[in-house]
Amino acid sequence: MKRTKLEKGLAVLALGLVFAIPAVHAEDSKLEKKADKAGDAISETAHDAKRGTKKAFRNAKDKGCELVNGKMECAAKKVKNKAKDLGDKAEDAAD
Repeated sequence: MKRTKLEKGLAVLALGLVFAIPAVHAEDSKLEKKADKAGDAISETAHDAKRGTKKAFRNAKDKGCELVNGKMECAAKKVKNKAKDLGDKAEDAAD
């Protein structure tokens, strides 16, 4: 049975699509993985910046307390703030 040019062309087109669609999908998944990695890096940087800001604020608060109230009265607050800093660091490490 002879095939016409149209049937041959449609067969070639169908085979081309069968092989092209998985290749396009693989490229899309690679881009999605790269986007996820970039999003994770941005999120990690934001968490680090937030932790650094909190730590700086607590340290400034401790210095202000020492100037106003003296070292002995602020020692407990200073220890509490150091514990919070370590807790923030552990929380970020768990993420």
